[in-house]
Amino acid sequence: MAIPIWKDTKASYVTMGDSQTFIISVDGQTIYNGRLVRKPGEIGLTTYVNRLVKDYLSAKIDFSRDVNVHPQDNYIREFTISPATTAGASAYKFYCDYGYEDGGIADNTLSVISRPLHNVVDPRQILFCTFADLSENTNHLVEVRLRNGKRIIADSLSNKVQTFTPQLSQSMVGDIIDIVDDMAGEVLASYEVRNTCAEYALYYLNAHGGYDHLLISGTTLRSDNIKRTEITRVVDNTTLKHGRNDVHTEITRTWRLNTGHLTDAQWAKTHHLLGSTHVFLHNLDSGEIVPVVIKANKADFNTYRNKGRRMSQLSIDVEESTKRARR
Repeated sequence: MAIPIWKDTKASYVTMGDSQTFIISVDGQTIYNGRLVRKPGEIGLTTYVNRLVKDYLSAKIDFSRDVNVHPQDNYIREFTISPATTAGASAYKFYCDYGYEDGGIADNTLSVISRPLHNVVDPRQILFCTFADLSENTNHLVEVRLRNGKRIIADSLSNKVQTFTPQLSQSMVGDIIDIVDDMAGEVLASYEVRNTCAEYALYYLNAHGGYDHLLISGTTLRSDNIKRTEITRVVDNTTLKHGRNDVHTEITRTWRLNTGHLTDAQWAKTHHLLGSTHVFLHNLDSGEIVPVVIKANKADFNTYRNKGRRMSQLSIDVEESTKRARR
């Protein structure tokens, strides 16, 4: 059974020695070769395998708007240890889930690991939806289709985990988009197409390793942070020459985004966005997609009650991940 990477997993040895060699391999390559040392007061040798292998898992996709299916090849991997533990364990299979909750992903069936705040989509956006099957079953054909039967995209789940990113331009307001496991005849998720008038959408990696979207239906404000590098020189003050000149200007675009009013259930999911390590901002009017980082250092969990029996909005500050320059 696969183990989420957040869960501490011990390899333990009952031995008379004070230390021993410990090796971890993945796909035939040694990634750790060290020694376990007995800790004071303990009768055996122990280490947390998940802490040693976490850097070899990733849920991030190499996103391109020209591609509809993005595999997440390093989401789940099996790590071999040597020697085997006293209990006989010689391998551990971990997957890239930082949800810190049991039951986050089903381990015996195909499931959707996207956790959007709402299931409303805009025909101008890209739909992000991530599927995972951590079992040995590979008999899946996943299809994104309109409820009227028109197919948007279909693909076999050749990887254990992958994200679909279809354009929704062929959908119309009022359409229902179903994500279907054709082999099982099961609808895994549904989205309603609406004309939201949103100016922006955020696409982001959630804590379980799936991708979500959030339409920004409130007000937005773009700002440019400008950092200047200048030189000074002595000039004749009877001329129009500059004594100070900007030789380099570094510009970083930032946005303050305000959502619409959120329910308690939606607020409970905002940590997936505010703690995300992979975020894109989509200008739905111009079509521009920008890699950004979230600037928030705190995630509040507002409720209808703690806000004085009022619904509240989430304000999100994002910053472009690359800088622009002028000379």
